[in-house]
Amino acid sequence: MNMKRFTVLAIAGMLCAPLAAHADGPYSSIDLTSEQTEFVKQAVAKRLKDPDSAKFPDKFSAVRDDSDKESVTVCGEVNGKNSFGAYSGATPFYISLIPPFSGPGTKEPFYALVTMIGGGEFEPAVVVEMCKEFGIRSF
Repeated sequence: MNMKRFTVLAIAGMLCAPLAAHADGPYSSIDLTSEQTEFVKQAVAKRLKDPDSAKFPDKFSAVRDDSDKESVTVCGEVNGKNSFGAYSGATPFYISLIPPFSGPGTKEPFYALVTMIGGGEFEPAVVVEMCKEFGIRSF
């Protein structure tokens, strides 16, 4: 196994570990606030080769774990330009929002805990499966 494949598998394993803790809990669909939606768009766009080219649908699918009222899991699709300057087509993403640590100087309303975008480091099917683990079937 080459080192790049091993690294990707190791990262995927670390990212899936929290699912074991969440897999038992029920989830409730929620509507994101405009502030949350913009934060998600910015966090995902930063991971693209050309962040300014990011195109998103009007809404994302979001759920909240009923046992943890503050964390939000968001799944959706993004289309962005590739290295050749062409749009590569919609690819799924997964992001978990958590509230910031309280204290003086906290400016951001949320922190992006994990971002996975299909087609790069992760196969799109892996991202879709992560979303399904949280009860998100379509986005």
